[in-house]
Amino acid sequence: HGDWRHSRIPMDILRGELARLVVPTRHSKVYKDECQFSFDNPFSVDGIFIDLVTHQAFGKDFVGLNHQRTGNKVYLRVKHFRVKKEESKIEDVTKLALGVEGGFLTDSQKYDIIKEYHVVVWPQQFVLPYPSNDLPLKVVQVIDGILSHNDVADQEQVTAWEEQLQVSKYAHNLEQVPNCKQLSSDPSTWRCEESGLQENLWLNLSDGHIGSGRPNWDGTGGTGAALRHYQEMKTKGKNFPLVVKLGTITPHSADVYSYAEDENDMVIDPLLSQHLQHFGINIMALSKSEKTVAELTIELNKSWEFDTVTEAGKQLKSVRGPGFVGLKNLGNTCYMNSVLQVLFSLPEVASRYYNEEKYLSLFATAPSEPATDMVTQLAKLGFGLLSNRYVTTDASNPNDGDREDALQPTMIRRVIANGRADFTGGLQNDACEYVTHSLDTIKRLENSSLNRLGTNQPFDELFRFVVEERYECATTHRIRYKNDSVVTLPIRVTEEMLPADIREAKRLRTSDTSAPSPVIPLSLCLQAFASEELIHGHRFTSTSPIGDVIKTTRIQSSPKYLFLQLNRFFVSPDWTTKKLEVVVDVPEYLDLEFLRAKGPQPHEQLVSEAEVEQPQGQPVSVEIDETVVAQLMSMGFSENGSKRAALASNNNTEAAMEWILSHLEDADINLPLPTATATRTVAINEGDVEQLCGMGFTVEQSRRALQSTDGNIERAIDWLFSHADDTPIHGSAPTPTHTATTTAAATTPQSPQSLRYRLLSFISHIGPNTNSGHYVCHIRKQTESGERWVLFNDGKVAVSETVPMQLGYLYLFGRVDE
Repeated sequence: HGDWRHSRIPMDILRGELARLVVPTRHSKVYKDECQFSFDNPFSVDGIFIDLVTHQAFGKDFVGLNHQRTGNKVYLRVKHFRVKKEESKIEDVTKLALGVEGGFLTDSQKYDIIKEYHVVVWPQQFVLPYPSNDLPLKVVQVIDGILSHNDVADQEQVTAWEEQLQVSKYAHNLEQVPNCKQLSSDPSTWRCEESGLQENLWLNLSDGHIGSGRPNWDGTGGTGAALRHYQEMKTKGKNFPLVVKLGTITPHSADVYSYAEDENDMVIDPLLSQHLQHFGINIMALSKSEKTVAELTIELNKSWEFDTVTEAGKQLKSVRGPGFVGLKNLGNTCYMNSVLQVLFSLPEVASRYYNEEKYLSLFATAPSEPATDMVTQLAKLGFGLLSNRYVTTDASNPNDGDREDALQPTMIRRVIANGRADFTGGLQNDACEYVTHSLDTIKRLENSSLNRLGTNQPFDELFRFVVEERYECATTHRIRYKNDSVVTLPIRVTEEMLPADIREAKRLRTSDTSAPSPVIPLSLCLQAFASEELIHGHRFTSTSPIGDVIKTTRIQSSPKYLFLQLNRFFVSPDWTTKKLEVVVDVPEYLDLEFLRAKGPQPHEQLVSEAEVEQPQGQPVSVEIDETVVAQLMSMGFSENGSKRAALASNNNTEAAMEWILSHLEDADINLPLPTATATRTVAINEGDVEQLCGMGFTVEQSRRALQSTDGNIERAIDWLFSHADDTPIHGSAPTPTHTATTTAAATTPQSPQSLRYRLLSFISHIGPNTNSGHYVCHIRKQTESGERWVLFNDGKVAVSETVPMQLGYLYLFGRVDE
């Protein structure tokens, strides 16, 4: 139990600090579960020390630093011991819940937690056990307030959760088609009307249609026929949202699901007995013959083992040491863990935040609340991952599957999320989207701290590059260029890339499902990316008629590190997102020189920027296909967002889906499009224009930025820097000639750096789409046995024996300079 019986606290020292102590209120921020500068917690060897003034916790090695920064002397030392319960046999899980009877067990249910408390005065380290009758009343009040207060992280962590169902708003006025067919009372006759399947069947409570349910994450469960029937009826103007799972109906309960876009979840139908009677079903005579959704989900959770990392049936050898420390899964945070491991495997990122001297300097210069500071938390993560502080040699496993040295990235998760609820909630997220969000957020929040880091290089400069889009009018053959600054290169994998015989077999559904997945070379995907794309229904300039445009994309600059997204996902004819089951042959070295942008050529007739831009506030003149809008709205997207997607994609359904998914966070996504009666004008403050001009921007640039950001100067500054690649700045505007004018970005000088890359790491995805399933990453590392691929699967780190390079989703390549 540790020994902290040092000399007792002289009461005169303690009383001298009473005026500084702060009793926490319910609005106070209390950090009592984890050190601000390290991953020490109450279970660490020395526990943690909570400052009784700021209510912030520190590991023993950092209490002195906090004392130097604040002068605060009085701390509560908290030490926890975990003892496995003797009667902690794991009983059968019967409920889709965590921390409640019949649900999955939490740590507190598996172990007895013994807690010790001491009051410590720093730097003398005088100690007094708590509770104690010798302590002044205010000290007791502060400590009691801290111990009874929730930690900041508790607001985002699940301690006890159970699925709660709501009554469907459609139940009381549900339309039921008269004279429907009556359902047989013999379950052996129930079949999906589309596929003939006899399991996972759902009865539509409006018209009696029987269809199979959607597949589970592992591909089992059904074909989605019940959902397709609802969507088909919706296109005919009929709203039949409620379905019940056959085989789950009993006199007391049943699985009812609502496909309605504003519910789209399991629901309660209080009139279920009445609705079933419409089809001749007597609810009192039925008994359960199928597993409920909750039971199936529990079964999948129990069978999907993350605790043993294997590849092709091989048990992998765990590897330990600095750089081989795992990250605990906080609840569907494998996407975040994979991205952070990949970033900190890069020497530039590691040295930016961590070396033997730098991280202490960053901690010493942290603001008063280090937990919310981006630089501090990245330095803390570097200290945890790259030092030997949390490296253990003990192979014991006290946490039932989590390695003892795995870190809990609670604070860095909250800081990078920066208010994005989807990145702090319990849902799975797209790793590629998280890369883009992380790089942008780190760059923005670090901007005022570059002096602390000893650099003037923005964080994303290692990854950001410019792509050149060339548009050629198919009628006039005039050319315009548009540049975009990005951090990932999206490469699509499509069924058209498969050999003709395999495509035909898939179309006829005669392919052998047990056969190996077909192989597509990455070079073929890159050739498709480089080829010309014919876009229909495009307005080439603001005054030209709608016509066809030929688009090509090239790379204008070469980043130090290149993220390449290999997108196997597509929207199927039934409007569900699916993954193309193919493997892609990805080489170790990649030469992208054939994709290098050449810029405007002397023989090209270029259009001016003035011809391209639509005047602000003018009505949208491209006709929007209402069919595309209706299809998007049926999937739950807003009307205005669907219209914007249709407009941006020239009414191409698949492109519209991709556009709206990638623009969900746009501030104007749900705002109405400009109309002839709703023009948009922004009053520009001339003082703001002058201030921006003082930063080196032109009057035209400043006005454009303010116009684009509703006159908000802070947003305008961000806008100018984020549009540096498509807005001429600091007097770099091109000079028009008598024959042609190009947009400013198209005149950016070509980069002389290499476009040859070597694969350094990749993130793989397991599951039907990017917002479900599981992510892991493989990183090329130096080990005791030389350079090896190492698998990072949350808290488990092991040398990879069979590297699944062909199954990656997001690849990171490093530039090979001459």
